[in-house]
Amino acid sequence: MKFKNLTRNPVTIFGKNGPVVIQPEIPSVSCKVTEEIIDFDSEFEIVKVFISEPEGLPPEELGVGLIVSKIAADSINAYLNRDDIYIPRDQVRQNGQVVGCRRLEKV
Repeated sequence: MKFKNLTRNPVTIFGKNGPVVIQPEIPSVSCKVTEEIIDFDSEFEIVKVFISEPEGLPPEELGVGLIVSKIAADSINAYLNRDDIYIPRDQVRQNGQVVGCRRLEKV
């Protein structure tokens, strides 16, 4: 299977044979996120999050998986019925910074 990276950053997957870097495609998939305060506790706010329909999502292609951010995947799942969406799973960190993932999750 071939993968297209529709995030804004390179995705590095630390696989069995070493790291694989998938560079981002232009344009990336995006959505708008808004919040509404629904309650205010004396110590913190409680919000409801609203996600818009995804923008920049190409048509499905046979044998091609699309890597998107978690928030874009949430938007796609809320508005569309797609079978080609993946997100990075099991973060790899170096000195506290995310440098990649160990695998992809089909959403």
